[in-house]
Amino acid sequence: MLLARSINPSAPTLFHPQKVNPSVRIAHATQSAPKKLEWAFENTPKLRAGIRFAETRLSDLICQNDCAALEFRGYGKAFITTHGFSPDAFVQMAFQAAYFGMYGTPVSISARRPVPDSSH
Repeated sequence: MLLARSINPSAPTLFHPQKVNPSVRIAHATQSAPKKLEWAFENTPKLRAGIRFAETRLSDLICQNDCAALEFRGYGKAFITTHGFSPDAFVQMAFQAAYFGMYGTPVSISARRPVPDSSH
């Protein structure tokens, strides 16, 4: 907020307005070197319980995501194109078939945005 106020002193703020001297602020910023932060936690049961809860929640979220890849060598682009299909259209139909298999309803075509007419 101080940076915004130093650029535009009339910028709205939720805090009480303070006089900002940009030259002092810039001089102070260039003289200070970065320092490593040392975290000092009080050994309180409430804090430890909160950290443990956060670790457990993060672990649960990580375990909910799983990815597996299946390499299928039965046929590929050559097979698809020799039968007169576009590989992109073939994959799109595979996605639609998978959606139907999972949810029991076809993918709604009406939800797609219309393609603009480029003949004009």
